[in-house]
Amino acid sequence: MTAIVRASRPLLAALVGVALLASLAATDVSAASFSVRLEAGPHPALTFSSTWRVTGRKTVTYTAPATVSGSRRVNVPDRGWHLKVSGGALAGWWVKENRVSYVPGIVGTTTWSPVRHLALGAGRWELYRFTSTGAMAQAGGRTISAATTAHVDRTSVIDGRRYVRIAGGAWAGWWVPGSLASPNRITCSVGSPPTGTTGRKVSAVSSATGEIALTFDMGGRLTPALDIVRFLELERACATIFPTGAAAQTEIGRQVMAEIKAHPELFELGNHTVHHCNLRDGGGGAACPATRPSAAFVTAELQDADAIIAGLAGRHTTPYWRPPYGAVDSTLVGVAATAGYPYTIMWSTDTIDWRTVADGGPTAAQIAAKVIANRKAGAIVLMHLGGYHTRQALPAVIHGLRGADYTPTSISALYR
Repeated sequence: MTAIVRASRPLLAALVGVALLASLAATDVSAASFSVRLEAGPHPALTFSSTWRVTGRKTVTYTAPATVSGSRRVNVPDRGWHLKVSGGALAGWWVKENRVSYVPGIVGTTTWSPVRHLALGAGRWELYRFTSTGAMAQAGGRTISAATTAHVDRTSVIDGRRYVRIAGGAWAGWWVPGSLASPNRITCSVGSPPTGTTGRKVSAVSSATGEIALTFDMGGRLTPALDIVRFLELERACATIFPTGAAAQTEIGRQVMAEIKAHPELFELGNHTVHHCNLRDGGGGAACPATRPSAAFVTAELQDADAIIAGLAGRHTTPYWRPPYGAVDSTLVGVAATAGYPYTIMWSTDTIDWRTVADGGPTAAQIAAKVIANRKAGAIVLMHLGGYHTRQALPAVIHGLRGADYTPTSISALYR
């Protein structure tokens, strides 16, 4: 991050005070009809009296994302920004503006002249460029070694989240998530992998505190894969990705690998073999033995996949691997460890997102509800970059976990 100026503590305190005072007034910023995006999952709603006293409460769960009409956007005293819904099941009710209920695009813009000073603490930050309609055009990670300040000239709410825009230096035009008083750095970590060499099967990490690992297998269907990875970037959510070598070499797979390579601050890699064969029982495709594969075949599947993935993403997949179909036994765990993969990563929550709703698979709301209901420090959530409703479920998954004081993160972070 380019240091623009170093503001004094009194100046920063004054700016924070101005921002806080401005947030106290209940201001109706739009009386015109506008669209409201309601992501899949539960939506708590309120009704208010004319003095903003709560007069009613209810929750409506949407099985899939919906766009409804809204009539007002108001900063309610002591409750923050709310949207009054005028269409659908929540007509006449207010929902809190956030990442699961928001006005699509850019709203609530304030331009500052002269520029303000944004205090940025040491740590890892994710910055963004947006199009004129509020779509993310680019994300960039940045590590700041010492606290600094930057000039900012604008604040806006983009798809339910507040940002401030840097006004000068190498990062001019990039947006920082959060407010002038409270910018949001990356809170998750890809960490450093554990150093054990003995084979073990891991379904959860009991020593972890306040963190839950999001893991995504990548093989077969890849239609939503790039959208999922970019959404994780936008959310500053760390994750562990398990690609197959075959999937990584497809057109979409190469794009996903490029995103992972560009964002080492958010993503780490595990190994899902080359061909997604059943390495315990045999079968799984034309490239797979019909009966249990030999140790040499297993080793080649892991090491060849690593060579492919490292060539595309610039990073190796050791020491984590995930057995295709979850088919594993103690012998296979030992073979994988000898091949350089002592950590056989399973899961504590299986979203079954690879199955269509017509075939008994979950809706987006059901995926989110399952993850939230099974939240526990050290849990490992299994999803797929090709999941049918995974992308639609992720807003509620991440919002729900953070709202319950859990940080979505990587496998390595659980071992810190």
